[in-house]
Amino acid sequence: MVIGKLRQRVELQSATVSQDGFGEPTKSWATAATVWAAVEDLQGREFLEAAQLEAEITTRIRVRAGVAVTPGWRALHGSDVYDVKSVGRDPTRAREMLLMCVRAVT
Repeated sequence: MVIGKLRQRVELQSATVSQDGFGEPTKSWATAATVWAAVEDLQGREFLEAAQLEAEITTRIRVRAGVAVTPGWRALHGSDVYDVKSVGRDPTRAREMLLMCVRAVT
């Protein structure tokens, strides 16, 4: 891993579900770690959903291994919110995790 490539600050957040005053489940996010990362946009696409044009960008976020990130978490980079879809490791770089994420474009 080339440390100089991890230049962006990213917050890794996990979801917590609690109940509001009426007993309804409420999802909130708690920051598990703030790490240095390399954020790389890979692919963008547009599609129709519910008769509306939607757009999303697939992004790879490289971080050092150490935080137990799982799919369903999210990553914050500036004002961008990325949904973590999968977590993998590069077999040639044991100390690096690859987070495959999707960011909705509005």
